[in-house]
Amino acid sequence: MLNRCKKKLNSRRGASFLLALLFFLVCGLVASSVLMAASSNAGRSRSSREEHQTYLTISSAVRLLCDELNAAEYRGRYHYWEVPVYGPDEEGKRIQIGVERHLEQLEGLYQYTDGSGAAALKENLLDDFDYIFSQEFVSVEAGINTSKRSGLTPPVEHTFTIQPEESNTDLDTRPVTVELRVVEDSYAIELTAALDQGDGKPDYVVRAELTPNETKPTLPETFSSDTTAETSPMTWRVGWIIPGAAEEEEAASGG
Repeated sequence: MLNRCKKKLNSRRGASFLLALLFFLVCGLVASSVLMAASSNAGRSRSSREEHQTYLTISSAVRLLCDELNAAEYRGRYHYWEVPVYGPDEEGKRIQIGVERHLEQLEGLYQYTDGSGAAALKENLLDDFDYIFSQEFVSVEAGINTSKRSGLTPPVEHTFTIQPEESNTDLDTRPVTVELRVVEDSYAIELTAALDQGDGKPDYVVRAELTPNETKPTLPETFSSDTTAETSPMTWRVGWIIPGAAEEEEAASGG
């Protein structure tokens, strides 16, 4: 009886079973970690690809609009004329005693150097540029009767929708909203393009600015009688393009 008890106490069959369970547990934990890491990497890869496609879509829309603006030019136009002023001389005869000078702003020219381009841009931007040019008529020398184009208002924000080409598989097919604003006094053009990412995510945003290539259109110091003329053409170039999420940029700036 005593020998049988000793054999049971010295038996290793139960320990082997526990070691096997421990081995399978370790294998399970390792496999689980590998699967979690693979899933995480796949999610990051998918997210990175989606973000890249979003950036391509929105930057393509910005480039398209910038190309349209780079191919355009603006000229301010005006008309100057003089009207004789008559009065009596010492003998009562009617003679010309001077001239009355007039300067009138005409509708400017917004056109494309290659003859093409979007009519919507022209319709929206021409009045903005004419308003800025109209400020030149405020500082004209004394003695000239000036009149600016009627109905002009300070530049406002214009909104356009650009639909990506479906033939490009690298681009998202959702439309891009672009807000455009002309900077008063400088003629610079600011663009803010946004793509709604949905699911409560902040819109993905790309901002850009086009700066004038030349000095702004100005009036001459002297005028020739009965003249309809235009200023030198103003063109634009891309100053900068900055990508980023709207909410992240506002948070970074403390807005």
